[in-house]
Amino acid sequence: MQLKTTIKDIDYTLCDKVFFGEDAQSYELIEEINTYSDLEYGTIKDSHTLAGSFFINCIEVDLLKPIKVEYYTDEPVIQMFFFMKGCSNLMHHQIHYLPAGIKLAKLPATSTVLQYLSILISQDNYTKLVDSLDLNFEFISTCSNENPAKQIKHTEIMSTEILATVRDIVSCERTGHFRRIYMETKVTELLLLQVEQLIQTQNTSINIPKIDIERMYHARELVMQNIITPCSLIDLARKVGTNEFKLKKHFKELFGTTVFGYLNELKMNEAKQKLLKDELNIYQIAESLGYKTPNHFSTAFRKYFGYPPSQIKNHVNQLASGLTKAKEIGISLLCPFITEISVLDLLLI
Repeated sequence: MQLKTTIKDIDYTLCDKVFFGEDAQSYELIEEINTYSDLEYGTIKDSHTLAGSFFINCIEVDLLKPIKVEYYTDEPVIQMFFFMKGCSNLMHHQIHYLPAGIKLAKLPATSTVLQYLSILISQDNYTKLVDSLDLNFEFISTCSNENPAKQIKHTEIMSTEILATVRDIVSCERTGHFRRIYMETKVTELLLLQVEQLIQTQNTSINIPKIDIERMYHARELVMQNIITPCSLIDLARKVGTNEFKLKKHFKELFGTTVFGYLNELKMNEAKQKLLKDELNIYQIAESLGYKTPNHFSTAFRKYFGYPPSQIKNHVNQLASGLTKAKEIGISLLCPFITEISVLDLLLI
């Protein structure tokens, strides 16, 4: 399959790749970064990774004036799409069927950097992945010539599981075959989580007025954006134009959890990510997430996950120690040969 992405205003090709072919190897990992920067139009950064049967594309946009971007595929494809940093519909996602041919998107001038994550899957691979689930899922039908950031009516807000998995993909620092296997596993997990949420939404009959649904989405976004210093329920209700009773009632009906339950999910998943990165100690993580003391944080963490944060820290430290020891063993094994080579070099002199 061919994917070609072109900035039409200046006829600049951001991406022109052929993948998912019959000769493609399942162990392939191909990565490339293309950046277009112009004093008149601004900057578009296109980072793409071909990991086995998935084409993962991270796009960062910082534009001074609107542009038109043309997407061409010579075969139909399934696209998973995630609105990330800077979007008005921050942390939303969608999945759609893209027919073969040309698609045109209008990207507006931006006041801040926008970030999108796009993952393409061939129809055959999508079918293989979800065939056993016996899904009755209707793909989103999006309009061409539409600004992606205005497609909020076609999207759902990411669950905490989806958000955590997206962050795992975007922040992956592994290399080589470990990176390919990790990315393939995570994208498969992400696809199943995404389809599961969208199906549940389609099958759920919620008798909440449309205006109140929009207010709940707004409230959820405000919670996401203020996990360190969250506002009270009364203040949150005022900000979205409702009252405390409706906020608590409709939020629980729509998202299956309370406002503070959702806030706690966000904090715990953020904490886990920080523990796995091993850049901060437990005291610093507790402070960064707004906990008064490390003990309060540890208690909340244990209650949510069933084990203390120190358990992750210890595991990460053991892995690091094991890698260091392996390197030392490797060097010690090579030392006799290094010494021998040095002696031979001296003799030759």
